[in-house]
Amino acid sequence: MKNLLMNLYLMWGTMEDLKEKKISLTYLKIGAILGILFFIREMKNQDLSVINVFLSFLPGMIFLLIAKITKEKIGYGDGWLFLIISCWMGTMKTWALWQTSLLLSSVFSIVMLITQKCKMKSHIAFVPFVWLAHLLLWSLNYGK
Repeated sequence: MKNLLMNLYLMWGTMEDLKEKKISLTYLKIGAILGILFFIREMKNQDLSVINVFLSFLPGMIFLLIAKITKEKIGYGDGWLFLIISCWMGTMKTWALWQTSLLLSSVFSIVMLITQKCKMKSHIAFVPFVWLAHLLLWSLNYGK
């Protein structure tokens, strides 16, 4: 159920990111509410250590830091999205999703540069890669 909801949520974010070139506050708020509900449910089912929760939030915090340092070459929305995902998915799934998303977007960017379809300064939407990574990892039954 959680993976299906995450799939629908990321599909919505993908359409928004491709069309608007940004992630809306409404999208993030809905994700945050659902993420908090999933996080509370998980807290009842397992003993979460402070370090485990911190590690879960780290990918989102890294993106927020990069957004700040680079004056939003990576948007703040991507960082907030990963903070929300960490509430939904937990530490290991968040890291797997983060790494796979970065790998997919890197391969895409390299191919686009080699084929000269874009330049180094071009901006690409990141949420579609998060969604593709989730679909890929979900099909591989990650985290179970």
